[in-house]
Amino acid sequence: MLISLSLLLGAASSLYVGMYPAPLGFPFPNLGAEKTVRPTFARIAVFFLGRWLGSILLGVLATWLGTFLHPALRNRLSYSAVMLLAVFLLLFLFSQHSPDLSLAKITDPSRRKMPLVLTGFLSSATLNAPLMITFCIALVQHDLTTALAVFTNFFIGYAVVFLPFLLNMHWAHRGWYLNLIRFFTLAAVAMSLWTGYINFFQS
Repeated sequence: MLISLSLLLGAASSLYVGMYPAPLGFPFPNLGAEKTVRPTFARIAVFFLGRWLGSILLGVLATWLGTFLHPALRNRLSYSAVMLLAVFLLLFLFSQHSPDLSLAKITDPSRRKMPLVLTGFLSSATLNAPLMITFCIALVQHDLTTALAVFTNFFIGYAVVFLPFLLNMHWAHRGWYLNLIRFFTLAAVAMSLWTGYINFFQS
């Protein structure tokens, strides 16, 4: 279940792409309507590499922080936060309009302000509800391997959903694809609420 949930949360995080300014000022890829150069495989791979490395670091951080909390308190606090954040994600889903998912300016060399791998690395820490839910779930895991797997699946879910936009696929801008992302988000909300509810009372 953790695999499915983390994949869905990664997919849901793509809803936040294009929001500006980025939370906490991180250089999150800001997608605008201006046309840019077509992203190459190398640029996309470097950006995704940085993003994955950032996700791995978050998994390590969650595991390390979890060791300082009493297991019962850690679990109750974490799963309470999971349920609350799931509600926030649901409210965000129904309150925002379609995300601005045009060509990613971050892949245009003329617009880059820093190395692309660093941009990907920093963007992995952009605070949003799906990321924070994933962090809380990783926090309660008993071993580093599981926490890293959770964040790697989160990254995979994000990358698979976001890749068509980076490649500027025409069908990625159709209503059905955006509705598919919303469906993934609803599924992530439902699974997060269920996971939080079940584990809260088992703590």
